[in-house]
Amino acid sequence: MYVFAIIFTQSAVDYMADTEEWDPALDGFWGGLEASMLTLFKSISGGLSWHEALLPLADISRVLVWLFCVYIFLTCFAVLNVMTGVFCNSAIENAANDPEVLVQSLVESKKEYMQKVENLFKDLDTKDPGSITLAELETCLSDETLNACFAALGIDTDDAWQLFKLLDTNKAHVVDIEEFVWGCTRLRGSATAVDMNALLHDSRWLAKKLSKLTSYVEEQFQELQIALRPQ
Repeated sequence: MYVFAIIFTQSAVDYMADTEEWDPALDGFWGGLEASMLTLFKSISGGLSWHEALLPLADISRVLVWLFCVYIFLTCFAVLNVMTGVFCNSAIENAANDPEVLVQSLVESKKEYMQKVENLFKDLDTKDPGSITLAELETCLSDETLNACFAALGIDTDDAWQLFKLLDTNKAHVVDIEEFVWGCTRLRGSATAVDMNALLHDSRWLAKKLSKLTSYVEEQFQELQIALRPQ
């Protein structure tokens, strides 16, 4: 802005000095450095119609007209757009850190994921409506398209039997849509901290049970040995 103000001020002062005519519009808009900077600022901030500021320059030179248009273009379409982008990006980041927005985003993401899983189940369910068998799963996993669908959902399909065993929670040898959706949601992606702690908790619980069972078996063996000793 400062460079443009110097150019327009110098041109206006030289023009009025050469013509020995005082132009009130030219002097008001471009008669001094401060006035020129104020005019340039008003032209981009809505305080002044830049067409009104442009008319006095047209009497001096067409070059100044084009130079003023270049200034308007650079400030309005470049600098101001960058500033707008910075503020918008800041607003988006603040909204992303808002707990309510995060919760809503997670809920919508989960609904969308579950809908995709349900659609995948319908593609797998080719024989008995409402459930899939291990044979159906193995057949479908040989299809590259369906295999890619599993990969897109974050589910490893290298071992069909292992996958089916994890999905078949009630051990009925068939997987219905509820088991499939819940199982795929649980198997999605890599293990989380909650999964690892749950596994650790179950391992400790199982270790305690095994320890108690071992102690009980040893006691029973000791009682049996005592009972079998000859009197």
